[in-house]
Amino acid sequence: MKNNRYILVYLVLISLLCIVSISAISGSENVTKEVISTDNNQKLILDENIKEDVSQSSNNKEVNSAEEKNEDDLKSNTDKPKLNEKPLTSTKSNKNINSNSNNANSVSAQKAIKCKIETSYFKENNNNLRLHIWLRGPDYKLIGGVKLKIHETYKGKSKDHYVRTLSYNQKEIIFKHLGIGTHKYVITSTNPKYQASTTIRVTIPKKTIKTIIIKAIGKGYKTSYKNIRPDSSLSFYREIKQSPSTEKLYVELWHPYVSSQPYKITKVQYFFKNAYNGKVIKRTISKVYKSGLIYYTALKIPAWYYKPMGAKVWYRPV
Repeated sequence: MKNNRYILVYLVLISLLCIVSISAISGSENVTKEVISTDNNQKLILDENIKEDVSQSSNNKEVNSAEEKNEDDLKSNTDKPKLNEKPLTSTKSNKNINSNSNNANSVSAQKAIKCKIETSYFKENNNNLRLHIWLRGPDYKLIGGVKLKIHETYKGKSKDHYVRTLSYNQKEIIFKHLGIGTHKYVITSTNPKYQASTTIRVTIPKKTIKTIIIKAIGKGYKTSYKNIRPDSSLSFYREIKQSPSTEKLYVELWHPYVSSQPYKITKVQYFFKNAYNGKVIKRTISKVYKSGLIYYTALKIPAWYYKPMGAKVWYRPV
């Protein structure tokens, strides 16, 4: 009986083992099926992973590009100078510009043509000054169309005048009603192509009248001279005529064109001697004529027997 029980237990164990092995085999088949299904779906899973990776990479790229833009903005902001701060290169560039301009000026100064400003002037009765200006080149030819600056100073005050030169004649400038004293005129060329400058001084004196006596020479028609100054002189002469009764006596005051202080005659008193009785008579002439730079008076001889002795001349600065 005991043996039969053991046999039954053994059979039961064998059947259980079989069942377990069968279940294991079926489980392995299911596993392979699941593996195969997973292999079939692996492409989809990989595609989804790839898409997710791509989307993540694109997102990462966008983030990186945004970060790069931010970094570029930060760099540009740091590179840009602040409003309150001056760029360091501006001073250097300004220095370079200034140096270039100085070099250009030096070159233009080197290429400038040296010219000569010639002047002449004379003063009129009403304290007007007539100033004549020439601009001559190295070949002594007149240069026209050049702008000149005339800087006038008088008693601490200054004033600028501008004039253009002529190519065929002198340029005349009239300064009206000058005050008593010294007027200084500095004349320079404003055109950088021509280098020229000169300075003149004009003195307007007080209208003080002076007198001088000039004598006639002998009985003939010789002219007598008397200097007022080295640049001004008086002359007394007799006009030559066939009839002595129609002859005239002249007193002239002459000064050169560039006289620094011209004079004019105000009146003349002529002296005559009677050849018969020796008496001296006087004739006064206040009518004064002007011819160019000469002031003169003329008087007809009263009679053939009146012999001229000389004249007393009143004169004053122009």
